[in-house]
Amino acid sequence: MKQYVCGFIRDKDNIALVRKNKPTWQAGKLNGIGGGIEPGEKAHDAMPREWQEETGMVFDDWKLFAELCFDEAAVHFFKATVEQLPTFPAINDIGEAIEVHNYESVVRSCSTIPNLKWLLPLAFEDPDAGWTRSTPWLHKVAANDNSDVYA
Repeated sequence: MKQYVCGFIRDKDNIALVRKNKPTWQAGKLNGIGGGIEPGEKAHDAMPREWQEETGMVFDDWKLFAELCFDEAAVHFFKATVEQLPTFPAINDIGEAIEVHNYESVVRSCSTIPNLKWLLPLAFEDPDAGWTRSTPWLHKVAANDNSDVYA
């Protein structure tokens, strides 16, 4: 089974994402920064390596928050919060644009891969603190009212 890591890093207002070129189903959409885990490598070691390969920056304060397993692959999702996002190179090592977006806007955006609408709140929002401004749409999903979920 192929294994991947995917990381999301944000500050108070913004989040860094990549505009994917491939695979086809992700092309043109925003996703986290990451890639494949090498044979014998642990996910906790792969995330900082992938981050450095894609951004040219060293960062190792990643926290695992979710793992999704499929028949052919598993994805280990990591998060990090910083006081201020650094200045990123415009393009990563495989020609994808690294973009900084307002967190609350991107959670509701149609320009992300679909699972970011629930992965990002899972990563960064405290369910015990109640809903934030970026997650009131979850009430609509729970009530099966999708009238403006993707607005």
